[in-house]
Amino acid sequence: KSVPLFVEARVAPLAEKHGFTNVTALAPWESASVGGVTITAAPAKHQVDEVTFVLSDGDRTVYFAGDTEYVAELEELPRRFPRIDLALVPTNGLRIRPLLNKQIVMDARQAARLVALLGATNAMPHHYAFTSGPIGNALLTKSDPNPEHFVAAVRELSPATSVRVTAPGQRVEF
Repeated sequence: KSVPLFVEARVAPLAEKHGFTNVTALAPWESASVGGVTITAAPAKHQVDEVTFVLSDGDRTVYFAGDTEYVAELEELPRRFPRIDLALVPTNGLRIRPLLNKQIVMDARQAARLVALLGATNAMPHHYAFTSGPIGNALLTKSDPNPEHFVAAVRELSPATSVRVTAPGQRVEF
């Protein structure tokens, strides 16, 4: 539990409570470095304000969107990071049924729009395999489990971006 852990400020006390000893809290646009990699928090929202992360070693830059909604503040990313080599974006459009189908995660088209805005060289969808289980899917959540919807949207909105779809847990090297 001594590995460096970079989190949104509200998460830091929880991480420490669970025994993590090397926790750095980051607010949007704050940065920290470890092992030659700079980690910059970017804005996010997943029912509450959160952060996403940009990781850069000076040669390559990766954007990890976590499970955010598409928020206007993300449109600042290309100005701050003019080159994104890989964008990892959620694509399932997760909605909460009891909250009148409130969307809390980007859908495939919103994720493709963000990839196009970033001018990402490569993109990978994630979060599409999320499940609440058979009962939860029927009563609590609704989502799009098909990553090919993202592939098609990127093909249309950002044709120069290469998309790679992987199975959960599959190792990928770029």
